[in-house]
Amino acid sequence: MGKLPGAVGSAMRSRRLAVWLLVLVGAWSVVGTLVPQGALDSTAAEQWAQAHPALEVVVGFVGLHHAFRAPVFLLLLTFLTTSTLLCAWERTGAVQRMLQRTNAATVPRDTVIEHAHVSVEVYPALDVGAAEEAVRSAIRRMRLRVSSADGVIEGGKARWSAVGSPIFHWALALLIIVISLGQLTRAEGLMGVPEGDILPDVAESYGALDTGPWFSGLSEYGIGISEFKRSFNDGTVDRGASPVVTLWEGETELVSQRVYPNQPLRYGDMMIHMNNWGYAPEVGFTTAGGDDRGSLKLIVDVEEGIPRSTSSGFEVTSSADGEVLVFEATLISREGGPEMEVTALASDGSRGESAQLGLGEVLTLPSGDRIEYRALDYYARLSVVHDWSITPIYTLFIIGLIGVSVAVLDPYRRVAVVVSGRPDAHDILDAHVLIRRGRRSALFVDRVKETLEAAVGAVDESESNERKLS
Repeated sequence: MGKLPGAVGSAMRSRRLAVWLLVLVGAWSVVGTLVPQGALDSTAAEQWAQAHPALEVVVGFVGLHHAFRAPVFLLLLTFLTTSTLLCAWERTGAVQRMLQRTNAATVPRDTVIEHAHVSVEVYPALDVGAAEEAVRSAIRRMRLRVSSADGVIEGGKARWSAVGSPIFHWALALLIIVISLGQLTRAEGLMGVPEGDILPDVAESYGALDTGPWFSGLSEYGIGISEFKRSFNDGTVDRGASPVVTLWEGETELVSQRVYPNQPLRYGDMMIHMNNWGYAPEVGFTTAGGDDRGSLKLIVDVEEGIPRSTSSGFEVTSSADGEVLVFEATLISREGGPEMEVTALASDGSRGESAQLGLGEVLTLPSGDRIEYRALDYYARLSVVHDWSITPIYTLFIIGLIGVSVAVLDPYRRVAVVVSGRPDAHDILDAHVLIRRGRRSALFVDRVKETLEAAVGAVDESESNERKLS
Protein backbone atom coordinates (compact mmCIF):
# COMPACT_ATOMS: atom_id res chain seq x y z
CA MET A 1 0.00 0.00 0.00
CA GLY A 2 2.91 2.34 0.74
CA LYS A 3 4.04 2.13 -2.87
CA LEU A 4 0.64 3.03 -4.33
CA PRO A 5 0.77 6.84 -3.86
CA GLY A 6 4.27 6.93 -5.34
CA ALA A 7 3.19 4.79 -8.29
CA VAL A 8 0.14 6.97 -8.91
CA GLY A 9 2.24 10.13 -8.70
CA SER A 10 4.80 8.71 -11.10
CA ALA A 11 2.05 7.73 -13.54
CA MET A 12 0.43 11.17 -13.33
CA ARG A 13 3.78 12.83 -14.12
CA SER A 14 4.23 10.65 -17.18
CA ARG A 15 4.84 12.57 -20.40
CA ARG A 16 2.95 9.89 -22.32
CA LEU A 17 -0.14 10.44 -20.15
CA ALA A 18 0.11 14.21 -20.62
CA VAL A 19 0.37 13.81 -24.40
CA TRP A 20 -2.66 11.49 -24.53
CA LEU A 21 -4.67 13.87 -22.35
CA LEU A 22 -3.77 16.77 -24.64
CA VAL A 23 -4.82 14.73 -27.67
CA LEU A 24 -8.15 13.82 -26.06
CA VAL A 25 -8.83 17.42 -24.97
CA GLY A 26 -7.96 18.63 -28.48
CA ALA A 27 -10.17 16.01 -30.14
CA TRP A 28 -13.08 16.85 -27.83
CA SER A 29 -12.65 20.57 -28.60
CA VAL A 30 -12.70 19.92 -32.35
CA VAL A 31 -15.88 17.83 -32.07
CA GLY A 32 -17.38 20.55 -29.87
CA THR A 33 -16.93 23.09 -32.67
CA LEU A 34 -18.90 20.84 -35.04
CA VAL A 35 -21.92 20.50 -32.74
CA PRO A 36 -24.25 23.45 -32.02
CA GLN A 37 -23.48 24.88 -28.59
CA GLY A 38 -26.23 26.07 -26.27
CA ALA A 39 -29.35 24.80 -24.56
CA LEU A 40 -30.84 21.58 -25.82
CA ASP A 41 -34.05 23.44 -26.71
CA SER A 42 -32.26 26.11 -28.78
CA THR A 43 -33.20 26.38 -32.44
CA ALA A 44 -29.75 25.34 -33.72
CA ALA A 45 -29.59 22.34 -31.38
CA GLU A 46 -33.12 21.24 -32.30
CA GLN A 47 -32.37 21.46 -36.03
CA TRP A 48 -29.12 19.52 -35.58
CA ALA A 49 -30.88 16.85 -33.54
CA GLN A 50 -33.55 16.42 -36.22
CA ALA A 51 -30.90 16.13 -38.93
CA HIS A 52 -28.77 13.64 -36.94
CA PRO A 53 -31.13 11.65 -34.69
CA ALA A 54 -28.73 8.75 -34.12
CA LEU A 55 -25.77 10.99 -33.23
CA GLU A 56 -27.96 13.17 -31.02
CA VAL A 57 -28.42 10.27 -28.61
CA VAL A 58 -24.68 10.14 -27.97
CA VAL A 59 -24.14 13.91 -28.19
CA GLY A 60 -26.88 14.63 -25.69
CA PHE A 61 -25.73 11.90 -23.32
CA VAL A 62 -22.10 13.09 -23.10
CA GLY A 63 -23.09 16.78 -23.05
CA LEU A 64 -21.50 17.95 -26.30
CA HIS A 65 -24.07 20.74 -26.68
CA HIS A 66 -22.20 22.32 -23.77
CA ALA A 67 -18.87 20.82 -24.78
CA PHE A 68 -16.64 22.98 -22.60
CA ARG A 69 -18.71 22.52 -19.45
CA ALA A 70 -19.55 18.85 -19.92
CA PRO A 71 -18.47 16.45 -17.14
CA VAL A 72 -16.33 14.42 -19.59
CA PHE A 73 -14.39 17.51 -20.64
CA LEU A 74 -13.97 18.76 -17.07
CA LEU A 75 -12.74 15.29 -16.00
CA LEU A 76 -10.11 15.30 -18.76
CA LEU A 77 -9.04 18.80 -17.74
CA THR A 78 -8.82 17.71 -14.09
CA PHE A 79 -6.42 14.89 -14.97
CA LEU A 80 -4.43 17.14 -17.31
CA THR A 81 -4.20 19.88 -14.68
CA THR A 82 -3.11 17.43 -11.99
CA SER A 83 -0.48 15.94 -14.29
CA THR A 84 0.84 19.38 -15.23
CA LEU A 85 0.93 20.59 -11.61
CA LEU A 86 2.87 17.50 -10.50
CA CYS A 87 5.26 17.93 -13.40
CA ALA A 88 5.72 21.63 -12.58
CA TRP A 89 6.38 20.81 -8.92
CA GLU A 90 8.90 18.13 -9.87
CA ARG A 91 10.73 20.40 -12.32
CA THR A 92 10.81 23.28 -9.83
CA GLY A 93 12.43 21.04 -7.21
CA ALA A 94 14.88 19.64 -9.75
CA VAL A 95 15.92 23.11 -10.91
CA GLN A 96 16.33 24.29 -7.31
CA ARG A 97 18.57 21.33 -6.45
CA MET A 98 20.51 21.72 -9.68
CA LEU A 99 21.19 25.41 -9.07
CA GLN A 100 22.30 24.66 -5.53
CA ARG A 101 24.79 22.12 -6.86
CA THR A 102 26.06 24.01 -9.88
CA ASN A 103 26.37 27.35 -8.09
CA ALA A 104 28.09 25.95 -5.05
CA ALA A 105 31.87 25.62 -4.77
CA THR A 106 33.88 24.91 -7.92
CA VAL A 107 34.08 21.24 -8.89
CA PRO A 108 37.43 19.74 -7.73
CA ARG A 109 40.03 19.22 -10.45
CA ASP A 110 40.23 15.50 -9.86
CA THR A 111 36.44 15.13 -10.24
CA VAL A 112 36.50 16.90 -13.61
CA ILE A 113 39.36 14.73 -14.87
CA GLU A 114 37.88 11.49 -13.58
CA HIS A 115 34.31 12.05 -14.82
CA ALA A 116 34.95 14.12 -17.95
CA HIS A 117 32.41 13.71 -20.74
CA VAL A 118 34.71 15.19 -23.39
CA SER A 119 38.49 15.19 -23.64
CA VAL A 120 40.39 17.15 -26.26
CA GLU A 121 44.10 16.72 -26.86
CA VAL A 122 45.86 20.08 -26.77
CA TYR A 123 48.17 21.08 -29.63
CA PRO A 124 51.76 20.36 -28.57
CA ALA A 125 52.91 23.95 -29.18
CA LEU A 126 50.70 25.23 -26.36
CA ASP A 127 51.65 25.38 -22.72
CA VAL A 128 49.10 25.22 -19.92
CA GLY A 129 48.51 28.99 -19.84
CA ALA A 130 47.89 29.26 -23.60
CA ALA A 131 45.66 26.20 -23.54
CA GLU A 132 43.56 27.61 -20.71
CA GLU A 133 43.18 30.89 -22.58
CA ALA A 134 42.03 28.91 -25.62
CA VAL A 135 39.47 27.14 -23.45
CA ARG A 136 38.15 30.46 -22.11
CA SER A 137 37.77 31.76 -25.66
CA ALA A 138 35.88 28.60 -26.66
CA ILE A 139 33.51 28.91 -23.70
CA ARG A 140 32.77 32.55 -24.53
CA ARG A 141 31.96 31.61 -28.13
CA MET A 142 29.35 29.23 -26.74
CA ARG A 143 27.77 32.26 -25.04
CA LEU A 144 28.65 31.01 -21.57
CA ARG A 145 29.95 33.16 -18.74
CA VAL A 146 33.52 32.27 -17.73
CA SER A 147 34.95 31.96 -14.22
CA SER A 148 38.11 30.31 -12.93
CA ALA A 149 39.20 28.97 -9.55
CA ASP A 150 41.75 26.40 -8.39
CA GLY A 151 42.71 25.44 -11.92
CA VAL A 152 39.13 24.76 -12.97
CA ILE A 153 37.55 26.88 -15.72
CA GLU A 154 33.78 27.04 -15.55
CA GLY A 155 31.25 28.34 -18.05
CA GLY A 156 27.53 28.70 -17.54
CA LYS A 157 24.36 30.48 -18.50
CA ALA A 158 22.68 33.02 -16.26
CA ARG A 159 20.57 31.47 -13.50
CA TRP A 160 17.28 32.70 -14.99
CA SER A 161 17.73 30.48 -18.05
CA ALA A 162 17.20 27.44 -15.80
CA VAL A 163 13.67 28.42 -14.77
CA GLY A 164 12.12 28.47 -18.28
CA SER A 165 10.68 24.95 -18.06
CA PRO A 166 9.13 25.34 -14.57
CA ILE A 167 7.63 28.71 -15.54
CA PHE A 168 6.07 27.15 -18.64
CA HIS A 169 4.58 24.23 -16.71
CA TRP A 170 3.20 26.42 -13.90
CA ALA A 171 1.71 28.83 -16.45
CA LEU A 172 0.17 25.93 -18.40
CA ALA A 173 -1.37 24.41 -15.27
CA LEU A 174 -2.81 27.75 -14.13
CA LEU A 175 -4.02 28.45 -17.66
CA ILE A 176 -6.04 25.22 -17.69
CA ILE A 177 -7.50 26.05 -14.26
CA VAL A 178 -8.46 29.60 -15.29
CA ILE A 179 -10.02 28.42 -18.56
CA SER A 180 -12.07 25.80 -16.69
CA LEU A 181 -13.28 28.24 -14.06
CA GLY A 182 -13.99 30.80 -16.76
CA GLN A 183 -16.27 28.37 -18.59
CA LEU A 184 -18.18 27.64 -15.38
CA THR A 185 -18.60 31.29 -14.38
CA ARG A 186 -19.14 33.08 -17.71
CA ALA A 187 -22.21 34.21 -19.59
CA GLU A 188 -22.69 35.03 -23.27
CA GLY A 189 -25.77 36.16 -25.10
CA LEU A 190 -27.17 38.04 -28.09
CA MET A 191 -29.03 41.30 -27.52
CA GLY A 192 -30.80 43.35 -30.19
CA VAL A 193 -30.50 47.06 -29.39
CA PRO A 194 -32.29 49.56 -31.68
CA GLU A 195 -30.48 52.76 -32.59
CA GLY A 196 -31.23 55.44 -29.99
CA ASP A 197 -32.43 52.94 -27.38
CA ILE A 198 -30.90 51.66 -24.14
CA LEU A 199 -31.62 48.14 -22.88
CA PRO A 200 -30.75 46.90 -19.38
CA ASP A 201 -28.30 44.05 -19.02
CA VAL A 202 -30.91 41.62 -17.66
CA ALA A 203 -32.03 38.23 -18.92
CA GLU A 204 -35.24 39.61 -20.44
CA SER A 205 -33.24 41.83 -22.84
CA TYR A 206 -31.51 38.90 -24.51
CA GLY A 207 -32.78 36.95 -27.47
CA ALA A 208 -30.42 34.12 -26.52
CA LEU A 209 -28.44 33.77 -23.30
CA ASP A 210 -26.13 31.00 -22.16
CA THR A 211 -24.80 31.08 -18.59
CA GLY A 212 -22.37 28.86 -16.75
CA PRO A 213 -23.58 26.98 -13.65
CA TRP A 214 -21.53 29.24 -11.35
CA PHE A 215 -22.33 32.54 -13.07
CA SER A 216 -22.99 35.19 -10.41
CA GLY A 217 -25.41 37.43 -12.33
CA LEU A 218 -25.72 40.09 -15.02
CA SER A 219 -24.51 43.64 -14.47
CA GLU A 220 -27.85 45.46 -14.99
CA TYR A 221 -25.92 48.22 -16.77
CA GLY A 222 -27.72 49.98 -19.58
CA ILE A 223 -26.44 49.07 -23.06
CA GLY A 224 -27.27 51.71 -25.64
CA ILE A 225 -26.70 52.44 -29.32
CA SER A 226 -26.21 56.18 -29.89
CA GLU A 227 -25.21 55.92 -33.55
CA PHE A 228 -25.26 53.25 -36.25
CA LYS A 229 -23.56 53.13 -39.64
CA ARG A 230 -24.23 50.38 -42.15
CA SER A 231 -20.77 50.96 -43.59
CA PHE A 232 -17.99 52.45 -41.47
CA ASN A 233 -14.55 53.30 -42.86
CA ASP A 234 -11.89 54.04 -40.27
CA GLY A 235 -9.67 55.73 -42.85
CA THR A 236 -7.87 52.57 -43.89
CA VAL A 237 -10.50 49.91 -44.57
CA ASP A 238 -14.27 49.41 -44.62
CA ARG A 239 -15.24 47.81 -41.30
CA GLY A 240 -18.83 47.06 -42.30
CA ALA A 241 -21.83 47.75 -40.09
CA SER A 242 -20.72 49.52 -36.93
CA PRO A 243 -22.62 50.97 -33.94
CA VAL A 244 -21.40 53.30 -31.22
CA VAL A 245 -22.08 51.34 -28.03
CA THR A 246 -22.44 53.14 -24.70
CA LEU A 247 -22.51 51.51 -21.28
CA TRP A 248 -24.56 53.26 -18.59
CA GLU A 249 -24.94 52.91 -14.83
CA GLY A 250 -28.11 54.79 -14.13
CA GLU A 251 -27.56 58.19 -15.74
CA THR A 252 -23.76 57.91 -15.57
CA GLU A 253 -21.95 57.08 -18.79
CA LEU A 254 -19.29 54.46 -18.03
CA VAL A 255 -17.73 54.02 -21.47
CA SER A 256 -18.58 54.68 -25.10
CA GLN A 257 -16.90 53.23 -28.18
CA ARG A 258 -17.50 52.40 -31.82
CA VAL A 259 -17.65 48.63 -32.19
CA TYR A 260 -16.83 46.58 -35.27
CA PRO A 261 -15.26 43.15 -35.98
CA ASN A 262 -12.14 42.55 -33.85
CA GLN A 263 -12.75 45.82 -32.00
CA PRO A 264 -15.08 45.04 -29.07
CA LEU A 265 -15.97 47.34 -26.21
CA ARG A 266 -14.30 46.23 -22.99
CA TYR A 267 -15.33 47.22 -19.48
CA GLY A 268 -14.44 45.18 -16.42
CA ASP A 269 -15.36 41.58 -17.12
CA MET A 270 -17.66 42.60 -20.02
CA MET A 271 -16.90 42.47 -23.73
CA ILE A 272 -19.43 43.63 -26.30
CA HIS A 273 -18.89 42.50 -29.91
CA MET A 274 -20.73 43.43 -33.09
CA ASN A 275 -22.58 40.32 -34.26
CA ASN A 276 -25.06 41.44 -36.94
CA TRP A 277 -27.55 44.15 -37.78
CA GLY A 278 -31.10 44.59 -38.97
CA TYR A 279 -33.98 47.05 -39.21
CA ALA A 280 -35.81 48.55 -36.25
CA PRO A 281 -39.12 49.95 -37.58
CA GLU A 282 -40.92 52.20 -35.11
CA VAL A 283 -44.65 51.61 -34.64
CA GLY A 284 -46.85 54.19 -32.87
CA PHE A 285 -50.35 53.88 -31.43
CA THR A 286 -52.88 56.71 -31.17
CA THR A 287 -56.38 56.30 -29.69
CA ALA A 288 -59.54 57.38 -31.48
CA GLY A 289 -59.61 60.43 -29.21
CA GLY A 290 -56.13 61.48 -30.36
CA ASP A 291 -54.25 60.31 -27.26
CA ASP A 292 -50.72 59.25 -28.25
CA ARG A 293 -49.91 56.05 -26.37
CA GLY A 294 -46.27 56.08 -27.43
CA SER A 295 -44.35 53.82 -29.77
CA LEU A 296 -42.10 50.82 -29.82
CA LYS A 297 -39.28 49.61 -32.05
CA LEU A 298 -39.49 46.16 -33.58
CA ILE A 299 -36.58 43.93 -34.53
CA VAL A 300 -36.35 42.62 -38.10
CA ASP A 301 -33.30 40.74 -39.37
CA VAL A 302 -31.82 41.11 -42.84
CA GLU A 303 -30.07 38.87 -45.33
CA GLU A 304 -27.63 40.60 -47.70
CA GLY A 305 -29.24 43.94 -46.91
CA ILE A 306 -32.80 42.76 -47.66
CA PRO A 307 -35.36 42.36 -44.85
CA ARG A 308 -35.78 38.70 -44.08
CA SER A 309 -39.27 37.20 -43.79
CA THR A 310 -39.15 37.26 -40.02
CA SER A 311 -41.91 38.94 -38.07
CA SER A 312 -42.15 40.86 -34.84
CA GLY A 313 -45.31 40.88 -32.81
CA PHE A 314 -46.77 43.72 -30.75
CA GLU A 315 -49.89 44.37 -28.72
CA VAL A 316 -52.14 47.40 -28.31
CA THR A 317 -55.09 47.95 -25.99
CA SER A 318 -58.26 49.20 -27.64
CA SER A 319 -59.47 52.52 -26.26
CA ALA A 320 -63.08 51.50 -26.98
CA ASP A 321 -63.51 48.36 -24.90
CA GLY A 322 -60.06 47.66 -23.38
CA GLU A 323 -59.54 44.60 -25.55
CA VAL A 324 -55.91 43.62 -26.12
CA LEU A 325 -55.24 43.45 -29.84
CA VAL A 326 -52.30 41.44 -31.15
CA PHE A 327 -50.55 42.29 -34.40
CA GLU A 328 -47.69 40.90 -36.44
CA ALA A 329 -45.39 43.21 -38.40
CA THR A 330 -43.22 42.15 -41.33
CA LEU A 331 -40.98 44.34 -43.48
CA ILE A 332 -41.31 43.92 -47.25
CA SER A 333 -38.56 45.15 -49.56
CA ARG A 334 -39.66 47.91 -51.97
CA GLU A 335 -37.73 50.23 -54.28
CA GLY A 336 -38.74 53.26 -52.26
CA GLY A 337 -37.77 51.59 -48.99
CA PRO A 338 -39.09 48.74 -46.86
CA GLU A 339 -42.83 48.75 -46.31
CA MET A 340 -44.45 47.31 -43.21
CA GLU A 341 -47.14 44.67 -43.49
CA VAL A 342 -49.33 44.72 -40.38
CA THR A 343 -51.54 41.69 -39.76
CA ALA A 344 -54.15 41.24 -37.04
CA LEU A 345 -53.96 37.98 -35.08
CA ALA A 346 -57.03 36.36 -33.57
CA SER A 347 -57.03 34.93 -30.05
CA ASP A 348 -56.65 31.44 -31.50
CA GLY A 349 -53.54 32.53 -33.44
CA SER A 350 -55.19 32.67 -36.83
CA ARG A 351 -54.32 35.54 -39.15
CA GLY A 352 -56.89 38.21 -39.86
CA GLU A 353 -56.87 41.30 -42.02
CA SER A 354 -53.59 42.86 -43.08
CA ALA A 355 -52.42 46.12 -44.60
CA GLN A 356 -49.16 47.38 -46.06
CA LEU A 357 -47.93 50.72 -44.77
CA GLY A 358 -45.29 52.98 -46.22
CA LEU A 359 -43.20 55.17 -43.95
CA GLY A 360 -45.51 57.70 -42.26
CA GLU A 361 -48.73 55.91 -43.26
CA VAL A 362 -51.48 54.97 -40.79
CA LEU A 363 -53.72 51.93 -40.33
CA THR A 364 -57.09 52.90 -38.81
CA LEU A 365 -58.79 50.18 -36.80
CA PRO A 366 -62.59 49.69 -36.62
CA SER A 367 -62.51 51.27 -33.16
CA GLY A 368 -60.97 54.43 -34.58
CA ASP A 369 -57.59 53.73 -32.98
CA ARG A 370 -54.62 54.20 -35.32
CA ILE A 371 -51.38 52.28 -35.87
CA GLU A 372 -48.67 54.38 -37.53
CA TYR A 373 -45.44 53.36 -39.26
CA ARG A 374 -43.45 56.25 -37.81
CA ALA A 375 -39.77 55.64 -38.55
CA LEU A 376 -37.29 53.14 -39.84
CA ASP A 377 -34.08 52.85 -37.84
CA TYR A 378 -31.45 50.15 -37.52
CA TYR A 379 -30.65 47.83 -34.71
CA ALA A 380 -27.38 46.16 -33.75
CA ARG A 381 -27.29 42.58 -32.62
CA LEU A 382 -24.63 42.63 -29.95
CA SER A 383 -22.78 39.66 -28.51
CA VAL A 384 -22.42 40.47 -24.82
CA VAL A 385 -19.87 38.41 -22.92
CA HIS A 386 -19.31 38.36 -19.16
CA ASP A 387 -15.99 36.62 -18.60
CA TRP A 388 -13.43 37.63 -15.97
CA SER A 389 -10.94 35.03 -17.22
CA ILE A 390 -10.01 36.68 -20.53
CA THR A 391 -7.26 38.95 -19.17
CA PRO A 392 -5.70 36.22 -16.94
CA ILE A 393 -5.78 33.81 -19.91
CA TYR A 394 -3.81 36.20 -22.13
CA THR A 395 -1.41 36.99 -19.27
CA LEU A 396 -0.71 33.33 -18.50
CA PHE A 397 -0.38 32.56 -22.21
CA ILE A 398 2.33 35.23 -22.56
CA ILE A 399 4.13 34.01 -19.42
CA GLY A 400 4.01 30.41 -20.69
CA LEU A 401 5.29 31.51 -24.10
CA ILE A 402 8.21 33.29 -22.46
CA GLY A 403 8.96 30.23 -20.35
CA VAL A 404 8.94 27.77 -23.25
CA SER A 405 10.99 30.18 -25.39
CA VAL A 406 13.67 30.35 -22.69
CA ALA A 407 13.60 26.57 -22.21
CA VAL A 408 13.94 25.88 -25.96
CA LEU A 409 16.00 28.78 -27.28
CA ASP A 410 18.23 29.51 -24.28
CA PRO A 411 18.42 26.38 -22.10
CA TYR A 412 20.57 26.32 -18.98
CA ARG A 413 24.06 24.96 -19.70
CA ARG A 414 27.14 24.65 -17.50
CA VAL A 415 30.58 23.10 -18.07
CA ALA A 416 33.79 22.70 -16.07
CA VAL A 417 37.15 22.33 -17.84
CA VAL A 418 40.59 21.34 -16.58
CA VAL A 419 43.77 21.45 -18.65
CA SER A 420 46.31 18.92 -17.34
CA GLY A 421 49.18 16.76 -18.42
CA ARG A 422 48.82 13.05 -18.84
CA PRO A 423 50.05 10.92 -15.94
CA ASP A 424 52.34 8.90 -18.24
CA ALA A 425 53.37 11.83 -20.48
CA HIS A 426 53.42 15.20 -18.74
CA ASP A 427 54.44 17.02 -21.92
CA ILE A 428 51.08 16.10 -23.56
CA LEU A 429 48.13 18.20 -22.39
CA ASP A 430 44.45 17.34 -22.47
CA ALA A 431 41.42 19.57 -21.93
CA HIS A 432 38.94 17.60 -19.83
CA VAL A 433 35.31 18.79 -19.93
CA LEU A 434 32.72 17.89 -17.33
CA ILE A 435 29.29 18.88 -18.61
CA ARG A 436 27.44 19.79 -15.45
CA ARG A 437 24.21 20.77 -17.21
CA GLY A 438 23.25 19.73 -20.74
CA ARG A 439 24.93 16.36 -21.12
CA ARG A 440 21.66 14.76 -22.25
CA SER A 441 21.74 16.95 -25.34
CA ALA A 442 23.88 15.25 -27.97
CA LEU A 443 23.92 18.50 -29.95
CA PHE A 444 25.36 20.42 -27.01
CA VAL A 445 27.97 17.76 -26.28
CA ASP A 446 29.07 17.77 -29.94
CA ARG A 447 29.14 21.55 -29.94
CA VAL A 448 31.35 21.62 -26.85
CA LYS A 449 33.80 19.23 -28.43
CA GLU A 450 33.83 20.94 -31.85
CA THR A 451 34.14 24.43 -30.38
CA LEU A 452 37.01 23.44 -28.11
CA GLU A 453 38.85 21.67 -30.92
CA ALA A 454 38.37 24.64 -33.25
CA ALA A 455 39.43 27.15 -30.62
CA VAL A 456 42.52 25.22 -29.56
CA GLY A 457 43.48 24.64 -33.16
CA ALA A 458 43.15 28.34 -34.00
CA VAL A 459 45.21 29.35 -31.00
CA ASP A 460 47.70 26.59 -31.74
CA GLU A 461 48.37 27.98 -35.21
CA SER A 462 48.75 31.59 -34.10
CA GLU A 463 50.82 30.61 -31.08
CA SER A 464 53.02 28.44 -33.25
CA ASN A 465 53.54 31.28 -35.76
CA GLU A 466 54.34 33.70 -32.94
CA ARG A 467 56.93 31.32 -31.57
CA LYS A 468 58.48 30.85 -34.99
CA LEU A 469 58.70 34.61 -35.46
CA SER A 470 60.34 34.99 -32.09
